[in-house]
Amino acid sequence: MNSYYEGLKPYCNTDRQIQVITMRASGMTTKDVSEVLVVTERTIQRIARLVIDRAKIRGYAPEYDMTHAVP
Repeated sequence: MNSYYEGLKPYCNTDRQIQVITMRASGMTTKDVSEVLVVTERTIQRIARLVIDRAKIRGYAPEYDMTHAVP
C-alpha cells in the first residue's frame, strides 16, 4: 500500500478521482489502472496530478515534509 496516495484521498472531489487514487494506493501502476478503467494512461496521470496539486494547495506535500492541513 502506498501511503503517499493513501494520504491524497481526502483531496478527491469525484468518485473517479477516489477510484484512481485508491487503485494507485493499492500499488497498481498507471498502466494497470488505465486498463481496468478503460481510459488512457494520460487520463490517469491527469487525474492524479489534479488531486496532487489540490492537496499541495491545501498544505499536503509529503515529498517536501509538509503533511498538515493549512488552516
